[in-house]
Amino acid sequence: MDLKDQLLTMHSKLNTINLAHVIGTNKNVFRQLIDLMMTHDTVLSPRAAYTADYCTEINPDLIDHEYERIINNLFHEKKQPILRHSLRMLSRYEIPEKYEGYLFDFCLSTLENQTNDIAVRVYAMQLLYNISERQSDLKPELKVIFENYSDHESAGMRSRSSRLMKQLDNELKNKG
Repeated sequence: MDLKDQLLTMHSKLNTINLAHVIGTNKNVFRQLIDLMMTHDTVLSPRAAYTADYCTEINPDLIDHEYERIINNLFHEKKQPILRHSLRMLSRYEIPEKYEGYLFDFCLSTLENQTNDIAVRVYAMQLLYNISERQSDLKPELKVIFENYSDHESAGMRSRSSRLMKQLDNELKNKG
């Protein structure tokens, strides 16, 4: 099977599901999918990102050897679908500690950048919270940041910030 041809054949959830099941737990084919996600092709790379996201949803271990590539790609990626799916993939897993600082800074600037799609900013917000689970000294700062998004943003941003603020409130109360 030619992965590139299959991605370009049809853009549908059914095609994504079929591809994900063909890829299964094959880390070499998943690596090829990540390579395609990182191309500059405006049609191919979003489809590859969507498929990679779905693959890691059903086979979480696939991402283990790709953290570094996905995180490094974030810093020069401009396409919103790639950012959205990359952040979504990363938000489902515990980030290795060596990437937390870089990812925290990236997510903070992504959240503050109003030109980013809502979904990209929501997943950045989720990742910030996830990082604070291991770096608990960040929780008070995040609470203040998230409060800024609870009133003047889209419904998606308000909903996520509200939910995360409640979790932060509970955690900060239990800590103190």
